[in-house]
Amino acid sequence: MDIPAAPAFEDLVDPAEVAALEARFGPAGRRSVAVDMVRPTFDEWWEAVVARPNRRAEVVLVVQRPNRHVLVHTKVQYPPATYRLPTGGIRPGEAAVDALHREAAEETGLPVADARFLGLIAYTFRCRDDERRMPFASFVFHVRVDYAEPMVNDPDEDIMDFLFVRPERLPDIARTLRQLAPDWADWGRFRAHGHDLAADALRMPVGRRAGG
Repeated sequence: MDIPAAPAFEDLVDPAEVAALEARFGPAGRRSVAVDMVRPTFDEWWEAVVARPNRRAEVVLVVQRPNRHVLVHTKVQYPPATYRLPTGGIRPGEAAVDALHREAAEETGLPVADARFLGLIAYTFRCRDDERRMPFASFVFHVRVDYAEPMVNDPDEDIMDFLFVRPERLPDIARTLRQLAPDWADWGRFRAHGHDLAADALRMPVGRRAGG
């Protein structure tokens, strides 16, 4: 059986889509990072993006209340006391903004209002056990909400708990993700990057969010 070739980054993320987001929301942070993974973890992403594609990228949701606190969540299968920003896949052919609204509804039950694009993380996933490489991307969005309580509309998400934390806690969460036990280490290092970008963006005035 022929092994499918990995797509180019531009096959997953149209530069015109990113340009349109920046024209609408203003300059956003850009980061390029490599993430090494053991074969089982890499194979899960290869299956989802390349072999039987059900996503082309993901949205990272930075959901913030008027008191500045940011929503994080944990799932049944996560290591104890492991919280992170909500994320959700962008389906092939789906616009990132449409995925933002859909995933916010599914994972938090909160309406998207006053959204803005914080940045794009371009990943190269590298398998430690063979020569395979593949691209992926996180579109990081900021969403303002009121004090309504989040709720899960998709039980398949297995979300166990929500917390609202001060934005200054995001670097601590990133460090925790980078220090997870070996079974979760690759996942944690990957997930930490969205928290880095979000923490930097929330520290910076809106008019100065270029670069990254």
